[in-house]
Amino acid sequence: MPNNAKGDGQMAQITLPPYGGVVLMNGSSGVDVGMVQTTLTALGYPATVDGNYGSGTTRAVRAFQTNRGLTVDGSVGKVTWDSLMQGYAARFPALPVAYPGLVIRQGARGGCVQYVQSENNLLRAVYTAQTQLSVDGNYGSGSAGAMRLFQRQFGLSIDGQVGRNTWEQLVRARLAQADGQPLPVRPANPGLLQKGSSGDAVRCAQSYLAEVKKAGGYAWPAPAVDGQFGNITQQAVIGYQESVGLDPDGLIGSATWAFLVRSFNATL
Repeated sequence: MPNNAKGDGQMAQITLPPYGGVVLMNGSSGVDVGMVQTTLTALGYPATVDGNYGSGTTRAVRAFQTNRGLTVDGSVGKVTWDSLMQGYAARFPALPVAYPGLVIRQGARGGCVQYVQSENNLLRAVYTAQTQLSVDGNYGSGSAGAMRLFQRQFGLSIDGQVGRNTWEQLVRARLAQADGQPLPVRPANPGLLQKGSSGDAVRCAQSYLAEVKKAGGYAWPAPAVDGQFGNITQQAVIGYQESVGLDPDGLIGSATWAFLVRSFNATL
């Protein structure tokens, strides 16, 4: 669900949370209900944000539908959902996608989950450490893993869940990307990385090495972004260290990590 949101004097093409495919009505529950309640309240139709669609939410939806000239049935299908999302984006262009008010955890389903998945995939064009996700609206282990990577790269608490800080950072990162001014990463020092190391920190290092190599046209090999610190990654680290005047020991300690993060940010 694309939308043009104006920020800093220009138009940025952003994506709004899509309709999850299930009509929300009295008795519904979940993150998408929380999004409806949050958006209604922000637009002047107060509803308790608890993720449970009861009589109060129904009344607020009916009032919104009446004022927007929509079919007044008190339920949220695609037309009402899209009108809510677009209304919020128009009212709050600086941060045009509301946090749904509920933490997204494994097992969550719906349009808000699809939004997280699709935004993650779009961010991969810049932040290649992010894993590709199926945009299926089901928040499983793959989605949680991608959010742990995102949280690591942007210096957030790493829990694989999408709370307010992670949600709003995701929105800001995509807005900046759409404006052609990607946000710098700020991952914490993960400790010593060396041949045989594995995991998300290695994956980030490989991503940064590959992008720095591409931007600078260096001769050292581009490592696969797979989270496994093998021979090629070690060779890339040595080549990078030589290029910036560090001791070429093939280890990623605190100095190499700090230099590498700065070098990657300089490519953005």
